[in-house]
Amino acid sequence: MESIMENLIGSYDQRNAKAWRDEDMTQRSQELQWRQDDLRRENEWRIEDIRRLRIQAKLENERRQADTRAEQLSAISELGALLGGFALVSIINVNVPEDIDLTLLAVYGCVSALTICCMVISLIMCAILLLAVTRYSAHELEYDVRILKDEEIDMDSPFHIWWLKKCETDWSLGYLLFRTGVTLFLIELAVVSWVQYNLYQTTSISISIVAAIGILIWQFRILSRWRYLMKLPAIEVHGPIDITVTAASPRRAH
Repeated sequence: MESIMENLIGSYDQRNAKAWRDEDMTQRSQELQWRQDDLRRENEWRIEDIRRLRIQAKLENERRQADTRAEQLSAISELGALLGGFALVSIINVNVPEDIDLTLLAVYGCVSALTICCMVISLIMCAILLLAVTRYSAHELEYDVRILKDEEIDMDSPFHIWWLKKCETDWSLGYLLFRTGVTLFLIELAVVSWVQYNLYQTTSISISIVAAIGILIWQFRILSRWRYLMKLPAIEVHGPIDITVTAASPRRAH
């Protein structure tokens, strides 16, 4: 009888020990799964944080490009308005002698009209491009940056791509008109001296020489040196943006 009781008690203890071991293994397996889930979520959150910081850095860089382009357009517009205004004032205030050579007068009128037209068209085109850049930077640039894939953030420039598609042709034409207008403005300076001071050839020759020197400086010193501004700059990539997340994400939930 005692042997039977001992066997029953031993069997009961064995079943309890096995059940406890099974429960312990299940608990450990569940804790391991929880730990793996926590690590996976932390890794996903870290990747999201890194992407968010990279997007912010990319957006700031793109907006700097847009601001630089806007300043460039604004400068061209102001210079075009200034030179066009000078040419218009010259036409209004010039004193035309009665015995003026009609051919010279026609040349002066054509040069002045071309100068004003070039400057006004260049001014209008730059002003419209400035509005387009401002609108894109305010309403569309952030979306175009945020939809970039991870491998495209350091390689592509949404503003540069948009500029090439929408604005580059008009900008090239506007800048060409501005350069032509500057040359015509200096030519007008030489021609108007013969209209205004036709009785004083020494004065006319002096002004014409100064204008010719200005044209030479403009063509061979300024334009020849800064002609590369008309070329499209390549987007240089010096490597990925180094972003380090030093703090754990506060979104972790237990």
